[in-house]
Amino acid sequence: MRLKPSMPTLTAIALRVGVAITLPWLVSACGGSSDAKETIAPVAPIAPITPVTPVATPRTVTVVAATGKAIAASAVTVQDASLTIVGNGSTDADGKAVVQIADSARAPFLLTVKPAGSEALYTVSLKESAVNITPLTSVIAMQLLGTAPGVATVAQLAAIDADKLAGAQSQLAAALAAAGVGAGYDFVNGALVPGSSQDSGGKLLDQVSVKVNGVDIDIVNASGSILAQITGASAPRATGKSLVDPAVILTTRQQALMATKAGSATAPAFLEVALDELLPTQSAIGYDQVYYKLGRYSAEEAIVTKTNKPKKYAELCEANGQDDVVTKTANVAGGTLIKPPVTFACKSPVGTKPGDMKTVVIGPQGKLYLTDGHHTFSAFWDADGGAVNHQLKVWVKVTDNLSHLSEVEFWSQMKASKKVWLKDGANKAIVTGQLPQQIGLASLGNDPYRALVYFTRDAGYIVPDNSTEFLEFYWADWLRNKPVVDLANYDLLDTASYSAAILKASQAMVAIPSSEVVSSGVTAATLGWSGVFNAGALDDLVTPTGKLTYSIAYKKSLAK
Repeated sequence: MRLKPSMPTLTAIALRVGVAITLPWLVSACGGSSDAKETIAPVAPIAPITPVTPVATPRTVTVVAATGKAIAASAVTVQDASLTIVGNGSTDADGKAVVQIADSARAPFLLTVKPAGSEALYTVSLKESAVNITPLTSVIAMQLLGTAPGVATVAQLAAIDADKLAGAQSQLAAALAAAGVGAGYDFVNGALVPGSSQDSGGKLLDQVSVKVNGVDIDIVNASGSILAQITGASAPRATGKSLVDPAVILTTRQQALMATKAGSATAPAFLEVALDELLPTQSAIGYDQVYYKLGRYSAEEAIVTKTNKPKKYAELCEANGQDDVVTKTANVAGGTLIKPPVTFACKSPVGTKPGDMKTVVIGPQGKLYLTDGHHTFSAFWDADGGAVNHQLKVWVKVTDNLSHLSEVEFWSQMKASKKVWLKDGANKAIVTGQLPQQIGLASLGNDPYRALVYFTRDAGYIVPDNSTEFLEFYWADWLRNKPVVDLANYDLLDTASYSAAILKASQAMVAIPSSEVVSSGVTAATLGWSGVFNAGALDDLVTPTGKLTYSIAYKKSLAK
């Protein structure tokens, strides 16, 4: 049996081919000698490659700090949403800084720069690049936080989001529109080149400054005129003034007023003014007090020939420091305050009783600011039909002449001396730009607690000699904030209900210690505290000719 040759395997074929190819190469490589023995060196094993760990780029916040010119060589602090300090740095000569912050830091960030010898400036930013710190970003920070940034809480900072930040920026831009600020201007993260006349942000900062007085913020131009105002966390309020004050031509009257010398307690200075010249330093009055006066004036007018001393003329004499009206000199029908009967006469010359007179402060441009007498003069304003007495001449005392001050300096001084009341009829804070521009019921708001205090006079307190301005407002603030009396629970058109409220308020006022602070640091003793309840004073209110009787009757007549 003949065996068939076996088929070569692929491996055998490969080896043969490899030998066929390799051997000639080896021979030629060794000089052609086929007898030489070749030794192939073993290949060294390749070491394993160690992975390279990438170096993390540090987180940084880039800052530009300026007040117009750059804030140089000043410490910068970055706090994150937890108010933890996550980075510190210092500005260079251009007001710039790059501050490395912790990897764990999270927005929103509160940044602070502390220039040498100046107040700290702040900004709140959600971004880490191009963060501006300026007086205007401080305004935004205070508005968003609702308090001074240096004492803000974690909750106040953490609550700020993109919508709130954008809203605050839009509100400030709108308030500064008269200063040329565009609606979309980004105060916090926009481009800023300090000191540049070409950069809109730097140019704006050169022309404005920010004045902070407690919770009040004024943004002013170079002349000290107020462009916008904020109190607390309220939105900025524009005043309409521009970056450059227009030229003012003063009238002869303004010049004369600016030259008027102020008086003192021992040597008062008297000035005759028209009612329509007087600017209020409070935004509200107690309507019910004025209603009492108007109600009595009207009731007496109906029987004027039988009224020996008509109240409106008696009050005019008193306001002028002339004591009282002379009996039966004004009981003629048809007379008005501005055109009284020809026989009308007061007992004494003007200024005989200066303690009875109302007071004014002369402000910038000779403007007359009434600091006491809003109720009496508003009653005069609205008496006799409500339109005839607006130019009635009255005599007042000049306590201060501050006409040499700028607008912002004037209001700062008025606040410091407590000669302005910056709350509305609901006891909400306002700015000076929200004060009415004339007296009278149509312009001034109503504070029912202020009227309540008027009716507690002599029962719950006694007006002291040389009393402080706005005395009744301090008591009203105390009554409202305890609250000792909630007027919402009383019917102020009902004599019995209103009397009950007056009784409760009077009893509460005499019950406190004389040393108790009533409002704004003022004690009860300063505000006429007596410690003794006088029931007789309340009884007088509800007689047929009592103050409360006249007030309610007049108020009811308005609804008819």
